[in-house]
Amino acid sequence: LAAVREAEPAGTPPSRALLANLVGLLSQTCDATAGLLGNGLIAWRREPAAREAAATHDGLQMVVQETARHDPSVHNTRRFVTEPVDIAGTTLAAGDAVLLVLAAANRDPAFNPEPDRFQPLRARRRMLGFGHGLHACPGQALACTLAAAGLEALLGERRAEVERLLERGWRYRPSVNGRIPQFD
Repeated sequence: LAAVREAEPAGTPPSRALLANLVGLLSQTCDATAGLLGNGLIAWRREPAAREAAATHDGLQMVVQETARHDPSVHNTRRFVTEPVDIAGTTLAAGDAVLLVLAAANRDPAFNPEPDRFQPLRARRRMLGFGHGLHACPGQALACTLAAAGLEALLGERRAEVERLLERGWRYRPSVNGRIPQFD
């Protein structure tokens, strides 16, 4: 944000595009973090490796990162073609929309060995739920840190309450691209 503000002339109000992007960033960060925290709780309940790793602060960070790879809160995103291109024999025109299923890419065995196994201590973990390269989410570190802190708080003094909550079950909030649990 500071770099964007520095690029604008001093004293000018933020542009509509900047404000729209900030609103999007804040709302997406909220949903992604809520989903990551909720999916982290579900992983803690289901996965013995998550319970074992969650015993330490660094372990909680790894549980969150593996949750972001194994059961991400953001499953897909859209991109738009800027100029004609051929991809795997399919011609796309400028303006065409492309749906990127990031959650499926995280489960590609060429991308992550043993992709269906939950491994908090996974070597060379690769995940795309927060985007990549020029489209990497600037909120990734913040979302992971907040989710790990939330897990630490919930699994500390409130562990018994959390276990009762998880026993009651959950469902996923209707969404075209997110996977955010709602607990019963």
